[in-house]
Amino acid sequence: MTQYYQIICRLCGTAHGVRSDHPEGKSHIRVNKRSYWEDTMDFDPDRPLGTIQESQGRGKFAMIGTFEAEEDITGSFPFYRIRILRVIQEALGKGWISKEEVEDAIGGKVIIAPTPTPGPKRPIRPVTPVRPLPPPGKEIAKMSQEELEAKITELEDLMDEENKPASLKRLERALEEIDEDQISGVDDLQTAIQEYKDVERAGKTPEEYVQEKDSAFEHIIDTINDLELVEE
Repeated sequence: MTQYYQIICRLCGTAHGVRSDHPEGKSHIRVNKRSYWEDTMDFDPDRPLGTIQESQGRGKFAMIGTFEAEEDITGSFPFYRIRILRVIQEALGKGWISKEEVEDAIGGKVIIAPTPTPGPKRPIRPVTPVRPLPPPGKEIAKMSQEELEAKITELEDLMDEENKPASLKRLERALEEIDEDQISGVDDLQTAIQEYKDVERAGKTPEEYVQEKDSAFEHIIDTINDLELVEE
């Protein structure tokens, strides 16, 4: 079983780790892996505080504009600015950044993005397989490469953030038709599904529960994107 390490964003509370690059239109083929955080290094002094979206019906939205702090009608900005200060406070307290680096950033010094340096490998904890065995006598038919590619695309299309429970039911039914010997990563996907189901409300605020569910659902999507055909 593969383990995934993700860093929790101190501003929004969601977790992000390594992502895969895919050729256009071929999400089942992975050509490169990189940290999500590499895509956050750009600094744009003209970036607005937020965006304005308009409902288009049926769970769809269109971005119609942006707004700045003085235009915020939600009352969220005072909390947002304090959250930024607390992120700096936490990072200083844990030694992730130094006061000198903060002073350099305030002074306008260009902060150079680092070269990724993975930490030491840690022992892999045992994971109990969660995928049920097929009923006795039922064999999973082998698929051609074209059928396998279509099946992976089908799995991606099944994911609907507006209806997560129904998405997972459809996903689990689709996985029953896949031979794990032909597609690598199915076990990891089953584990990600189980981890989503294991998220409980107990001991969490409504916001924390929703964030943890959303993060677990995103992890399922990332795991689907990591599926690869097994070379014959």
